[in-house]
Amino acid sequence: MNRWVLMLPTLCFLLLPITAHSVDWQDLGEKEQRVLAPYADKWDRLEPDKQDRLQKGAQRWLKMDPEKRQNMKRRFARWQSLPPEKRRLLRERYKRFKQLTPEQRQRVKKRLNRFRQLPPEKRQALRKKWRDMSPEKRREFRERMIKRRDGAAGRRPEGRPSRR
Repeated sequence: MNRWVLMLPTLCFLLLPITAHSVDWQDLGEKEQRVLAPYADKWDRLEPDKQDRLQKGAQRWLKMDPEKRQNMKRRFARWQSLPPEKRRLLRERYKRFKQLTPEQRQRVKKRLNRFRQLPPEKRQALRKKWRDMSPEKRREFRERMIKRRDGAAGRRPEGRPSRR
C-alpha cells in the first residue's frame, strides 16, 4: 500500500499532457529576436504553443538561403493580398489535402505538376472550362476521372479486376 502512495504522484505527472513551455523574449537569440521583432511588445502575452511555433518558424527562416527568403516574402505578400474568404477557402483545401493518404497526396502533386507543365494558354483554357461548368457537370467530370483512374489501375470502382 505504501508503494502506491509513493507512485501515485509519479503516475499523475506522467499522465499530464505535454505542453509547450513559455519562452522568455530574452532567451531568444539575437537573430531570432530580429526576425520576431513585430511580436516583441506582445511576446509575453502569447500562448506558449504560439511562441513555440513562431520560434521554430524564425529558426527555419534563418536557415533559408536568400533566394528562398525572397520567394517566401513574395508568397506571403500574395497571401496577405487575398480576400479573407479566399484565404478561408485555401485553408480548408489545405486541411482536406492533409487528410488524404500519402498515395492520394502524391497523385494530387503529380497532377498539379503536369498541369504546371502545360503551356499558359492551355492552362488558362482549362481553368475557364472548369469555371464555366455547373456544379453538376463538375461532379460528373470528377466521377469520370475516378472511373478512368480506377480503370487505368486495372480495377473497377467496385474493386473487381477489369477484363483486358
